Amino acid sequence: MDAHADPHTRPGKVLAMAVVMTVLALAITALTVTGATPKTQLVSKTGSGDQIGSVSDGFGVNDSGHLVVFVTDQNDNGNGDGNFERDVYLRKVKDGSTKIVSVSSGKKIGDDDSWDPAISGQGRFVAFASSARNFSGLSNGFAQVYLRDRKTGKTSLVSRNASGAGVGSSRDPDVSANGRFVVFVSDAQLTAKPTGNIDQVYLRDRWRGRTILVSKSDAGAAGTDRSFDPRISADGRYVVYASGADNLVKASDKGFDQIYRFDRVRKKTSLISKNRYGKAGNADSEDAEISAKGKVIVYESDASNLVSGDKNGMDDIYMRKNGKTKRVSLNYRSKQLWGGGDGAENPDISLNGRWLTFESTARNATKAGNSTGYDHVYLRDLLTGKLTLVSRTGSRIGNAESGDARISGDGRFVVFRTRATNLRSPDSNGGEDDVLRRGPYR
Repeated sequence: MDAHADPHTRPGKVLAMAVVMTVLALAITALTVTGATPKTQLVSKTGSGDQIGSVSDGFGVNDSGHLVVFVTDQNDNGNGDGNFERDVYLRKVKDGSTKIVSVSSGKKIGDDDSWDPAISGQGRFVAFASSARNFSGLSNGFAQVYLRDRKTGKTSLVSRNASGAGVGSSRDPDVSANGRFVVFVSDAQLTAKPTGNIDQVYLRDRWRGRTILVSKSDAGAAGTDRSFDPRISADGRYVVYASGADNLVKASDKGFDQIYRFDRVRKKTSLISKNRYGKAGNADSEDAEISAKGKVIVYESDASNLVSGDKNGMDDIYMRKNGKTKRVSLNYRSKQLWGGGDGAENPDISLNGRWLTFESTARNATKAGNSTGYDHVYLRDLLTGKLTLVSRTGSRIGNAESGDARISGDGRFVVFRTRATNLRSPDSNGGEDDVLRRGPYR
C-alpha cells in the first residue's frame, strides 16, 4: 500500500480506483491523439485494382470518406462497360470494389456520356447528369439529371417539368443527405415562371413530386442572367448558388457574379457575397459550398471590397457566418496569401463548418513555401487556424497540378484530382488525371 494511502481503505477498493483512473486516462488520450498518420491512396482504380487511365468532370465523397464517385471514359473496368463514353463509378475504399452507377433501373449502361456526380451523406443516392437516352423514356436526347438509388436499384429522372418530361438541357446536380431534394441547373422552363431560356437553378422535391425555381427574387421573378454552381445543405433547407442576375436582391451589383442563398422554408433569397456594409462584391464570386445546416458558407471571389486590407490582387476564399464576412484562405501564419498568380480556388467545407479545403499556387502558404508553381491542395482548421498541405505523400510534394478537392462530411478525409506522378507508386498512366484520397486527419 502506498505510504500516503488511507489506512482504512481496502486493497480491493484501491485497485478498483486505479482501474477507473486508468480507463479515464485512456479515454482522454483517445480524444486528444490525432490517430493514424494520414496516408495518400489512389482511388480511381478498376475493380481489379488497376490504375484508371484518366478521370474527368467532377467527383464526390460521402460523409465518412469511404465512398468516392468519379467519372472516366475508360472501358473494361470490370463492369461490362464497353460504351466508349464517360460513365460514373463508385469506389468503396475499404473493400476495394469499383462499380458503375450511371445505369438505368434495368442496369443498362448509358448509351451516351454521364458526368457531374454528387453523392448523399450516407452514400445511398448518387445524382449525375447524362445525355444517355436509355435511362428514361421521358428524356429528350439532351443532358438531363438523374438520381440513382443504390439500395433499390432505381434510376429516376430528376430534371422534369410539371408533366414529368425532361426538356431543355440540365446538369450540375447536388443532393440532400436523405435524397429527398436535388438541385441542378437547367436552361429549360420547368415551372410556370418564364425564364427566357437562361440557365436557372431548380430544386426537385422527390417526395412531393414538385420542381421549384430557386434562382428568383422574393417577388417571384426569375433571374435575368445565368445562375450556376448550386449546392444544397445536408438538411435540405438552404441552397447556395452563383448568379449574374441583377434582380434577385436590391443590393446586387450589375455586371458581376454574386453568391446567393435561398431559404426553401421561408422562400427568401439573400445576398451572401457582401461586406460589412451590405455592399456586394466588386468582382466575380463563385464556387459556393455550404455546411450541413446552412449556417456557414464559403466561396471564391476576386472582389477586393469584401474585407479590409485585401491587397493581393488574387482570388481568395471567404466565409459568411453569423452575418459576417471573413477571409479564410490564409497561410500558416494566418496571413494573406500572395504570389503564384491564381490565389485560392475551389473551396469545400465540412458538415460542421470547421474544416476548409482549397487549392492555391501561393508561394507563402506553408513555411517551406511553394516554389513549384503548381496548384496544391490545403486543409485549414477554421477554429485553430492550422493549415495543412494535403497534396503530398510522406515528405514528397506533388510534382504537378492538384486541385478540385472535396472534403468528407466529417472532415477526416480529403479527395482531390492530380496530375502529379510522385504521390502514388507505381504511376502507370503517364501523368493523366487521377483521384486520390488523403487521411485520416484526426
